[in-house]
Amino acid sequence: AGKPWNPLEHLDPDITLSAEDRLLVILRLYEELPYAEIARILGLSAHAAQKRYQRALAKLRTQFT
Repeated sequence: AGKPWNPLEHLDPDITLSAEDRLLVILRLYEELPYAEIARILGLSAHAAQKRYQRALAKLRTQFT
C-alpha cells in the first residue's frame, strides 16, 4: 500500500505553519512527547495541544497531497 505519509519529510522554511505549530509538530513527532508535556511547554491545555496538532497535520496534508 506504500509508505505512510510523514509530515516531517515536508518541514521546511516554505511551509506556511506558524512557528508554534511547527514546534508542536516537531515535539510530537520527533521528540514523541505526550500532549500533556507539549501543552506545558507551549502554555496550552492538553486538549488544545492535540487539536492544534491535528489542524497542523491537516494543513500539511493539503499542501502536499
